[in-house]
Amino acid sequence: MDANVSICQASDFIDTYLPNITVHDFVLSDLREQNVLVPRSSSLSQHPSASEKRPPYAHTFRAFKGLFRKVPPEPTRVLRALQAVENVVHKSLRTAEGTHLNNYSIRTEKVEGGILDTCFTNDNHDDNDTSSTEIVIPLRINLPDPLPEFFRVINEDARRRHLYAITIEGADLSLWYLSRSECVKSTPFNMVERADLLIQAFISLMSATDEKLGYDPLVTLLPDLTYVYELPPDEGRKDPHYYQTIELISEFHSDDPVGRSARVWKVKQVVSPTDLNRIPETSDRILKDVSLDARMKPEVVIQRQLFADIAAFGKRPDWRSADVLKDMRQEDIGALVDALDGENFKKYFSCIIASHVGKPYSCTARSQSQSLPFGDGPSPTYVPKRQCFYLYEFICTPLYDIPALGEAIDVLRQCLTAMRLMYCAGWIHRDISVGNILAIRSGPEAPWEMKLSDLEFARKFLDPEIPKDEKPIGTPFFMACELQVGTPILPDEIPASDYELDSNPESEDWEPSGPILHNFQHEIESMWWIILWLLTARVRGSTWHEFSKEFFRHSNSTWYGRARRMLLTSRDPLDSEETFPKDLPRGLHAKPLSFIRCLHAFKLDLWRSYTLRFSAKGQKDPGSYSWIVGKGASKFFIGIERSREAWASIRLIVETEARQVVQAPLSKKRKAEVMDAAPNVVEQREEKQPRRSRKRTCDEVDDEETAQRWPNY
Repeated sequence: MDANVSICQASDFIDTYLPNITVHDFVLSDLREQNVLVPRSSSLSQHPSASEKRPPYAHTFRAFKGLFRKVPPEPTRVLRALQAVENVVHKSLRTAEGTHLNNYSIRTEKVEGGILDTCFTNDNHDDNDTSSTEIVIPLRINLPDPLPEFFRVINEDARRRHLYAITIEGADLSLWYLSRSECVKSTPFNMVERADLLIQAFISLMSATDEKLGYDPLVTLLPDLTYVYELPPDEGRKDPHYYQTIELISEFHSDDPVGRSARVWKVKQVVSPTDLNRIPETSDRILKDVSLDARMKPEVVIQRQLFADIAAFGKRPDWRSADVLKDMRQEDIGALVDALDGENFKKYFSCIIASHVGKPYSCTARSQSQSLPFGDGPSPTYVPKRQCFYLYEFICTPLYDIPALGEAIDVLRQCLTAMRLMYCAGWIHRDISVGNILAIRSGPEAPWEMKLSDLEFARKFLDPEIPKDEKPIGTPFFMACELQVGTPILPDEIPASDYELDSNPESEDWEPSGPILHNFQHEIESMWWIILWLLTARVRGSTWHEFSKEFFRHSNSTWYGRARRMLLTSRDPLDSEETFPKDLPRGLHAKPLSFIRCLHAFKLDLWRSYTLRFSAKGQKDPGSYSWIVGKGASKFFIGIERSREAWASIRLIVETEARQVVQAPLSKKRKAEVMDAAPNVVEQREEKQPRRSRKRTCDEVDDEETAQRWPNY
C-alpha cells in the first residue's frame, strides 16, 4: 500500500467520506419486502473480512447466491451481480420521497487477464473506450495497484477536485476517496456478509450531485472537450467572467498524491458556458488552474505584497544609498531608477489581472467539522488544499522556446533587473527556471521584453512563516547546490592572497550550520545553471550529451546534488571537464574573453562569494549579497558582450520541438539532440556516483590569467 494512503474502517469511511444519506433504512426495508434481500444461510456464509469487527448483516442479496463458491470468482459474474444490485437500489430510490438521483450506472466491460476495468458513467455512452472525462467512479476488479489509474482520471479531467473509487478482490470490496488533500481507503468488507454497507455505499454514490462526486461547479466540460472556467464575482468583479480554453500550454501533476497540481491554458473570454461568443474587444489570455496548500498564501496575495514592498522601497528618498545597493554599478542603478518610477517595475513581471481563490476543500466530515476516524488527529497524509484560478495579461514565450543564444541572454539580463527589484524589496523568488522566465515581443524583429512569472513560492527573506523543515523549493535542473545537498559551501581552498586571509582554515574549523537558508545568491546561482544548460543542452548541432545528462536531471538524489556541487566548486575550467561538449560553435571560444571563460569566471565568483559570506557569518545579512547580485552578476554579462558578434546568432533547440519528439519520427541523432535538451521531457536515468574530472584542454589558462582579463568595475 502506498505510504500516502490512509486506512480506516469501512463503516467509518462511509460515515466520514461519502456524501450523507437519509434513506438507508427505507431502502433496506423495501429490498427485503421485494425479496431481493434474503436471510443469510450457511451456504451463503463465505469468508468474512477480519478487518470489519461488526456482526454480519442478517440478509444478503439473492444475486450473490453461489457467486463466490469458486475462488477467485469470475469477474464478469461479479460485475453482473453488482449491476443487478445497482438496478434494484436505483428502483427503490425512485420511490423514496425527496431523493435526488444522478444518471450514472455501471458500465459493462470485457475482462482482460482476469482484471476487469469498469466504472460508473453516464447512461448515454457508446461501445468505445471510456475516456477519463467519462469516468465518474472507477470500479476495478482484481487490479493489484489501482492508485496510478485513479490519479490518471483526476489528472486528465480539469473538473476533478476529488474522486471516489471501488476495488474488489473476491467477495471483498474497498472504497476509496482520493484528492490532492488526502487519499483514504476503507478496509475491505465482504459483500455477502455486509450487504448493508454495500447498499449504503451505492445509495450515497447514486444520489450524490456532481459537486459531491468531485466535480468543480466552476469548470464546465464542453462537447468538443474544451473547458469553460468561471471566475465568480469578487471585490473587483460585479459579475462572473467566463473563459473558454483554446490550448493547453503546460501542466504539472506531482507523483506525490497530495502534491502540487497545475494546468496553464490559453483562453478567450466568452459570454457564458452556453453562449461561446467571444466578448468583443478582448484578447486571448493565460489562465492558470492550480491546486495549492491552503496554508500557503495565494499567489495573487504574494504578488500584491511584493509589489507593495517594491513600491515602498522606491518611495524612500534615500533608496540609492541603501546597503543592498552598495556594490551596484551606476548603470544598473539607472535601470532601477527607471523601474521604480511609479509602477514601471510591473513591466518586469507576469502580472495577475484577475483571480479566484477557492475555499479549502475536503471531505464531508472535514467541511462539517465532524470527528475523523484517525484517533485524536487528522489523517497522517492530510494536506488542506484550495483551487485557485489566475488570469494573466500576456501570452508569453518561455525562455526554453527562445530560438537564439543572443536573444536568450538579453532576456536573462532583463531578468536580473527583476531579481534586483525583489532583492531591494527583501524578497526571494525561490524557483528561477527556464519555465518561469518569460518574454514577449510585438513582432519577429522587435526586442524581447522579459516577464518573471510564477510568484507562487516567493517569500520575504527570513520570513518566519517558512517552516524550518520545509523541503527545498525549486527546479532540480537549476536549483542551487547548497539547497540540493543541504550543507553550505565551506571556505576550504580559498587562496589567501586573493582575500587577505591570515590562514586557510579547514572545514572542521567551522561551526556546524543549521538548515540551509534560501537566499539571494541562490537565485543568482540558478541563473548560472540556466546559462550552462543553454550551452551544453540546447545548442543546435552539438552531439555531445554526456555532460548535460550528468548535470541536468529530474532528480533530488544525493549523488546528483553532490556531482553538481563538485562542478560548481571546482577551479578547473569548465571546458576541461571530460564530458564537456567538444563540438560547440567556435563563437563560444572567441577571444579575448570567450563566452565559456566568462561563464567559468562567473562560477568562481559564486564560489568565492559563498565562502567569504560563510566565514563572515553573514548569511542572514541582506547587504552581504550586494556584490554578487550587483557587480558580480553584471561582470558576466559585460564580459560576454566583447565577443557578442561571435555567439549571438547561435541557434538553440526549443522546447516545442522537444515535445514533438515523441510524436514525430526523427533520426536517432536528431532525437538524441532534442531529448537531451529538454528539462520537461528528459528521461529518468540511472544515478551515477559523481566524478570530478581534472583533464585539461591544451588551450587552458589559469584562473589568475582569466581573472586578469576581466575589466575592472
